[in-house]
Amino acid sequence: MSDKTMMEKTKDALCDAAEYTKECAESAKDAVFGKSGEDKAADKVKDAADATADAIGDARKKVGDTVKGNN
Repeated sequence: MSDKTMMEKTKDALCDAAEYTKECAESAKDAVFGKSGEDKAADKVKDAADATADAIGDARKKVGDTVKGNN
């Protein structure tokens, strides 16, 4: 007997299907527009840098709010 409920299994299957569909669409787009592996890697680095910058900004804001609240 599985530990996952039918709803959890369905959710996992839908998420997997959505991810696969996204990957296929990106591959098709890259094939049409001729995006190289190097371009894809640069995009991933940029996305990671953006996410890190957002996280740092959120942390700074949280610290600032905490400091203001203690005055």
